Amino acid sequence: MEYEDWVDAEALQAAARASGTPVTARQLELWRYRGLLPRPTRHKGGRALWLYPPGTREQLLRLLHWRDRAPSLDLVRVGLWLDGFAIDVEGVRASLVSFVDAWTSMLEREEPPGKRDQVATVDALARRLASMRSRAPLPHLVRMTLVERTRAYGYMVAVMFNATEEIERRRDDAVLLERILGLRSGRADGLSAAMGLDAVSDQLARLPTPDIARRVIAEASDDEYELVRRVVQMMTIWTPVLAALLLNEGGAKAQPFATLMRNFFSDIPPGFYPFLLCVLLVSLHAKDLDQTALRTHVAALASGVVDAELLTELPAGTRRDAFKKLPERTQADVKSELRLRHKSTAQRPSPTVESAAHPSPRTTEQKPHN
Repeated sequence: MEYEDWVDAEALQAAARASGTPVTARQLELWRYRGLLPRPTRHKGGRALWLYPPGTREQLLRLLHWRDRAPSLDLVRVGLWLDGFAIDVEGVRASLVSFVDAWTSMLEREEPPGKRDQVATVDALARRLASMRSRAPLPHLVRMTLVERTRAYGYMVAVMFNATEEIERRRDDAVLLERILGLRSGRADGLSAAMGLDAVSDQLARLPTPDIARRVIAEASDDEYELVRRVVQMMTIWTPVLAALLLNEGGAKAQPFATLMRNFFSDIPPGFYPFLLCVLLVSLHAKDLDQTALRTHVAALASGVVDAELLTELPAGTRRDAFKKLPERTQADVKSELRLRHKSTAQRPSPTVESAAHPSPRTTEQKPHN
C-alpha cells in the first residue's frame, strides 16, 4: 500500500491550528469514535506509525467548519455527509431521528400545561420567533409591527408542521409571511405580484408527522438516501446562482428577497439541512421507485454531469459568470465531464459551455455579459 498522501495525527493537528481552531488528540479520538473522521491504519515497515487516508485533512477542516456553526454532532454528521465525505448512512439515519425528536420536543414544550391545544401551541411558538432579533429565523427586511410579524410566523409554523386546520384558519396571514420574505411590500404589490408568485408561501416545505418521518428514515434504502443527498447538494449550489439571474429581472422590487436569499445561502443554518432531508425522503419514499430507477437518477445527478446540463440551459451571456460562482470542486467536475463528452463523441462540446469552463486568455479579459 502506498502511503504518500496519508497523514498522521500531528499533521491533522497542524492543519487545525493553521485554520485557527486547534484540536487535541482526545478530540480526534472522539470524532473517530462518532464516525466523523476515518480511522487510521498502521503503517507497516520502519517505526510504528498510524496514518489517516487521503482526504482526512480536508474532512477535519470541514468538521471544524460545521462544529463552529452547529450545536450538536448530529448536525455536524449531516453536514459532512452532504459535503460528500464517506459518512456511514446508519449514522445519518440516527441523526435525522434525533432531529425529529428535537422538533417534537420543541412543540411539546410550547403546549399549555395538561392539554393539547394546537392553536395555543402555534401561537406560543410564533410569539417566540417574532420576538427574536439577531437570532431571528428570518431577517427584518421590512418594517412590520410585532403583531404582524407574529401572525406571519404563526402561518409559517402551521405550514411547516403541516397543521392543516391551522393553515386554513390563518390563510389571510400568508401575505404577511410574504412581506417578511421580501416578496411583497403590501397586500398586492411587490415581487410576488410582479413575477407571478402569488401565494408562494403555500409552497413552503411541510414537515411530515413525526411517526411518518421516523418510519421513512428507518425504511428508506441507501439508494434513496444517496439520491436525496445529491438533490440537496444540487439545490445548495444552484439555487443562489439561478435566483440571482432571475431576480435581476425584478428590479428594485426584488431587492429585499434577493438580500434574504443571498444572506441565507452564504451561510445556511445547519438545522435547515435535516429539515429538508426529511421532507425530500418522505416525498421520494412515497413514489416507491425500484432500485434501477433510483440508480439511474443518482447517476444523472452526479457532480459535473447535472452542472454541465444546467450551464447549457442558461443564456449564453451568463454562463461564464455562473460557472465562476460554482464551488471549486464542482468546477473541476464540470471540466472533467466536458473532457469525457469530448472524448466519447470525438467532437468538441458546446462552445458556449466549454468557453465558460475553459475561457481563453482573450475572453477572460472581457467583462462577463449579464
